This record gives sequence, C-alpha cells and structure tokens, in this order.
Amino acid sequence: LKARFILANAEELEQHLKGETFDLIYSFGVIHHSPNPEKIISSLKQFCHKDTRISIMVYSFVSFKTLEAWLKYGYKFNFSFKKSIQFYAEAQLGCPVAYTYNKKELKELFEDYKILRIEKSHIFPYQIEPYKKHQYKKRWFFKILSDDVFSWLESKLGWHWLIHLKLNSDDIAQQHWV
Repeated sequence: LKARFILANAEELEQHLKGETFDLIYSFGVIHHSPNPEKIISSLKQFCHKDTRISIMVYSFVSFKTLEAWLKYGYKFNFSFKKSIQFYAEAQLGCPVAYTYNKKELKELFEDYKILRIEKSHIFPYQIEPYKKHQYKKRWFFKILSDDVFSWLESKLGWHWLIHLKLNSDDIAQQHWV
C-alpha cells in the first residue's frame, strides 16, 4: 500500500485536499477536540463520492466515564457536568476542548448525512497506574461482570459513540451539477 501523510488542521482540510474524494473517511478521537466540530463535519461532504463511507468516533455525554468523573470531581467545578468532563476527558488533565454528545445532538450534528448506524462502545475497565505500565488489571467491579453483561453495559454507558454515515442521495445529485 502507498500512503500520503498530511499534517493539517481538520477545520481547513480543503486547503490540502482540493478536489479529492475518498472511499473512506475515518476519524477516531479528533473532531470532539476541535473548537468547531460542526465545521469539520460539514466540510466532509466535499471529499465524498456516492460510495464514500464515513466512520467517526466522538465522546458520549451519557457514559460511565462522565458519571464517574462527575461523582468524583464534580465538586471542584460546582458540579458542572460539562466542565468536570472537559477537565477529566483525557489522561492529561485540563483538556482545553472536549465535547460530549447525546444521541439527539449527534443526529443534529450529522443531519446533512444519512446515518447508517450509531452505536456505543468502550468502557475503560482498567486500573490506571498498572495500565500505564502495560499491565491490564481490571477494576474489581468489572472483574465480577460476565463478558455478556460487560458488552451490554458498554452499549449503554460507553464513552465512545461510533457513527457510520454516507452522503444523502440529495447531496450526491447536487454534486453532479457542481
């Protein structure tokens, strides 16, 4: 396989990819850290053809991680859910931008696309200090769960929204006339 790597601001991709289209547009852990995620989402259309698949991951507002951070540290932010989550969203504390979304907000964010599937995934079950040393030790409350129960819990309280999209047929028709 051949690859071309481009270092660019996701809000300004059109400056680097003029006239190019792709079979797959994939973003994992990027867009929710942009000051203007809606600008990025809107601009993706110009890089699509009729068969382009788009797969994006953004953080979930309703998740085990958001609830845990709010319960543990919310008092530091006068129990502001959004501020607590933004501060504790990443391993490096104090992330300047970290948006989270509920399902309704996702549908609004991607209203210009045909949503093929939305699912939740990823509850980080490990103890942090051993994890940093590449030791995967589950916290006690995750150890007692069966794999089936843990998978179900992830589908309800996962930290990651996984959104699979493609262009609306109206957008495809419009592109032929441009």
